[in-house]
Amino acid sequence: MDKEQNDENMLVPAEDIRHVSGSAARKIFLIVFSVVAVFVLGIMILTGAIASKLLATKPVEYTPEALDMVAFSAVQRKIIPVYQQMFRSKPEDSYKLTLSEKEINVILTNVQTVGKTIMGTQLSNDDDSRFVWPAGLNVKYADKCFCCEYSYELPFSILFGKYINLYGRFIPEMKNGNIKFTCKDVRAGKIGVPAKTVNQTIINEISANNEDIAPLTKIISDFYIDESGLLHVTIYPYALRVYIMEYMKRRMEERAEEERQEKLEKQKEAKKIK
Repeated sequence: MDKEQNDENMLVPAEDIRHVSGSAARKIFLIVFSVVAVFVLGIMILTGAIASKLLATKPVEYTPEALDMVAFSAVQRKIIPVYQQMFRSKPEDSYKLTLSEKEINVILTNVQTVGKTIMGTQLSNDDDSRFVWPAGLNVKYADKCFCCEYSYELPFSILFGKYINLYGRFIPEMKNGNIKFTCKDVRAGKIGVPAKTVNQTIINEISANNEDIAPLTKIISDFYIDESGLLHVTIYPYALRVYIMEYMKRRMEERAEEERQEKLEKQKEAKKIK
């Protein structure tokens, strides 16, 4: 009898079981929720930390240097003979240019600020995109390197901004028509990017666009910076003339075709109206 009573006393009421199971469930839920919350919070903090270093609220601003008239005159004296020799040189004739840091920056400033070549030829909006300076790209020459800044605008904006500002220092080189790039340091915002990866990307792009690069290697055989920071360029004026003539012919043919297509479209529209 006592044993049966003891057994009965050992039975746990159903509501107590529900209470215990509910309490355990709540505890498990709280533990899981806490782990998930910490995980999500960690991701948010990590993402926020990355975003704060990667994004910016403003694009990089280009502040052109004051035009050095002495350097500008020096550049003109060096480049004008190239244009003069285009019409009287032979295919094997070359012309060597040596440019100082100031002279290089005069060319870069002139191209970036007024959209003109050093000879003053205006680049119109309908010109080939290869001859139009990319918007948002700023380049200066300093410490034997070409220092580049570029702002990439995202299609959306978040708390930390909508611009990825890219910075890099590069040493382009061409010898006997072979192109080489040396990347010094590259950053996306405040995050460093492996120079080796960027260098390989540039090489891949050059290989992929060989059709556009090939004429350049015929016009310029050497392009390198010496130990003192001077830029040496070897140009073939005859090849430059051939390229300009072929380019002008191609553009005239393309524009003639565009005009022909426009005329056909107008004729079609006129027939529909009738």
